[in-house]
Amino acid sequence: MKRPSFEKIREVPSDGIVALAALLSFIPFFFLTIFFVINERALMASSGYGVLDFELVWTRNTAQMILRAWGLSRVRYEIFAHRVDNLYLVVYALFAGLFILLIARRLKGRLQEVGFFFILAPVLAAIFDAMENVFLFSMMKQRTQMGRASPALASLCATFKIAFLGATISFVFIAGILLLIRRPKVSLTYYYLVLLAAGIATILLLVLWKPYLGIVIGPVYFAVAFLFWSILRTEAPTEAQASA
Repeated sequence: MKRPSFEKIREVPSDGIVALAALLSFIPFFFLTIFFVINERALMASSGYGVLDFELVWTRNTAQMILRAWGLSRVRYEIFAHRVDNLYLVVYALFAGLFILLIARRLKGRLQEVGFFFILAPVLAAIFDAMENVFLFSMMKQRTQMGRASPALASLCATFKIAFLGATISFVFIAGILLLIRRPKVSLTYYYLVLLAAGIATILLLVLWKPYLGIVIGPVYFAVAFLFWSILRTEAPTEAQASA
C-alpha cells in the first residue's frame, strides 16, 4: 500500500500564514471558552448540574432530572448557549488544527506524518460535538416528551468528542515536550518519565473531578504516548547512525 504524500502540506500555506490564522482563531476561542466556563459555574452554583453532566446523562430519567433542576428559564438560556456552541466547535477545530499543523511541521520522519493525521482529531471532535448538539437541542425543547434514544445518543457523541479532544491535547503536549527536549538533546528516558508522570497526574485529577473524563481520556493519552514511543524506538538508531 502506497504511503500518503505530505509534500504540499509541509510547505503550503507558509508557517507565517498558518501562525497568523491560528492567532486570529485563538481570539474568539479564548473569549468563547471564558463564556462557557462562566456558564458552567453558574449552572453548578444554581442547580448542582453542569453542561457536562447533561451531556453524559445516558438515560431519559437522568436528563429530565437535570432539566427540572435547571428550571425553565435556565433551559431556555442553555438552548441559546448551545447555539453559541455551534460557533465554538468551528473555532476550536480551526485553532487546534492549525496549531497541530505548526507542531507537526517541526517533527521528523514518521512522527511528522502522524502529526499531519492528528489534524483530523479536532475536526472529528467538532463533528461529534455538532451531532451531540442536535440531540441536546431535542432533549431541551421536548423536555418531558423527549425520546428514549436521544440521551444515549447525545452521551455517545459526547464520549467520542471527549476522546478526540483528548487525543488533540495529548498530541500537543507529547509532541511539544519532545520538541523542547530535542534542542538541549535531553535523554529520551527523561522524556518518557515526564510523559508517564504527567499522564498519571492528569488522570488522577480528572478522576477526582469527573471520573468519566479520566476513563475516556486516560487510555487515549497513553495510546498516543505509546505511539510516540514505538516510533522513536525504531527511528532513534537511524538518527544516531546519520549523525555519526
